[in-house]
Amino acid sequence: MRLLACFLSTIFVVSAYKSYDGYQVITSRTVTLRDLSEPRRLENDPEYIFWARPAVGRPLHVMTSQISIGKLWSELEHLNLAPSVYIEDVGPVLAKADEKRQKLMDIPLNRAVSFDRYMTLQEILDYTAEVVQNYPLHSSLLELGTTYEGNPLRAVKVSNGPGKRGIFLDAGTHAREHITHPLALKAIFELVENYDQNKALVDLFDWYILPVANPDGYNYTFNEDRFWRKNRSPNVGSDCVGTDPNRNYDINWGIDGDANPCSEAYRGVAAFSEAESSAIGSALRDIENNGGLALYMSTHCYGTFLIYPWGFTYEFPVTYDELAKAANLTATAIEAVNGTRFVIGSSANVYFPAVGASMDYAYAVGNNNTYSYTWELPAGGEFGFAPLPEDILPIVSETWEGIKALANYVNTQVLK
Repeated sequence: MRLLACFLSTIFVVSAYKSYDGYQVITSRTVTLRDLSEPRRLENDPEYIFWARPAVGRPLHVMTSQISIGKLWSELEHLNLAPSVYIEDVGPVLAKADEKRQKLMDIPLNRAVSFDRYMTLQEILDYTAEVVQNYPLHSSLLELGTTYEGNPLRAVKVSNGPGKRGIFLDAGTHAREHITHPLALKAIFELVENYDQNKALVDLFDWYILPVANPDGYNYTFNEDRFWRKNRSPNVGSDCVGTDPNRNYDINWGIDGDANPCSEAYRGVAAFSEAESSAIGSALRDIENNGGLALYMSTHCYGTFLIYPWGFTYEFPVTYDELAKAANLTATAIEAVNGTRFVIGSSANVYFPAVGASMDYAYAVGNNNTYSYTWELPAGGEFGFAPLPEDILPIVSETWEGIKALANYVNTQVLK
C-alpha cells in the first residue's frame, strides 16, 4: 500500500524521545471540493497533528492523544466526515518501525549515499562534501545560511558552464517528511556521480539542490519527536517552539495564516523571520538575477500531489494553462514507471490554501515565468505510514523520471 508516506522512516530510541503511546490516528471519508474548507479550521488546533491534510480526493488522517480523541471524533461527525479509527495505538507502530531501522543503522555508509535507509543529517552533509570533492569539475557546495541551532543550509550546485537558467530543488522543509531527502540525494547522485548519463540535463540548466531545508527540525525528529514539523527557533512570549518555514515567505505574508505559535503551521512574526526561508528566498532571487529561475521544486509528503500556484488565493496564475500542461506531462512520465498517479492542480483548489509558501514566492520572483511546483510524494509500508526501506528507491526513481521529463519540457519553453 502506497498511501501514507512519511513519518516512521527512522527513529532513535533515547531517553528523551517523545512517546506516542495511546495516541490514535483518526481517518475520514474522502474529502470533496464541497466540504474542503471546513476541516481546515481544525488545523489551527495544536491538539491535532495532521498527517494527511484536507485535500480533494483523499481522506483526512489526524493523530491526537487519548484526551482529545472524543473531541476530534465529535468535530468530524459534525462535519459529516464519517470518522473511523485508522491506527488504534501509534506507540507500538513506532516501536516496530524502529526495530527495522535499528538493524539497518548498524551498516556503515562510508560517506556514500544510501537509498536503503534514511540517512541522518550528518551522513547527508558528509555525502555532499564527499561527492563535491570527488567531482569538482561540475559540482560545488553553496552555503546558503545557518540555522538557529548552527546547522548549515548547504546546497549542491551542478553546472558545466556559465550562462544558464537555474533549477532549484529543496527537501525536508517540514522536518518529519523524511522521504523527501532521498529524492534530493537521488538528484545529486544522478547529476554528479552519474554525470555521463545525465550530462544533457546539466547542459540545459544549472541545478541547485538543497537536500535538508530544515536541518534543526530534521535532527529533532531523530532524537526527540518523530512527528515534529516546524523548525526549532524559539518564539518570544511563548513556550511553544518553532515556525513553519513554508508559511514564512514574503508573498502575501500576514493576510492569512496561523498566528498561534503553538500551531504546526505557525507563520512566524514577520516575513522571512526564519533562517531557512530567508536563505532559500535569497538563493532564488540570486538565481533569477543571474540567468533566471526556470524551475522551482519544493518536495513534501504525503499524497501523490503535484501542485502549482497559487496557495494564497483560489484564483489561478496567469500561466495556469502552461503550469498544468507541464505538470500533466510530468505525471504521465511518473505513471509510466510503476503506475503511480499524481493529482494535478493549484494548491488552494485541490490541496489546501497556504499563505507565505515557497512555491508562490518562487513563481513571483520569476515574474510569473518560473515553473514552480510543490511535490507531495507518495507513501507506503506495512503500517500505511512511511515507505519501508525497500520502497525508498522505487519512489525516488519514478519521481526522478518525472523531474527529467519536466526539466526537458521547461527547456523547450525557455528556448522560445
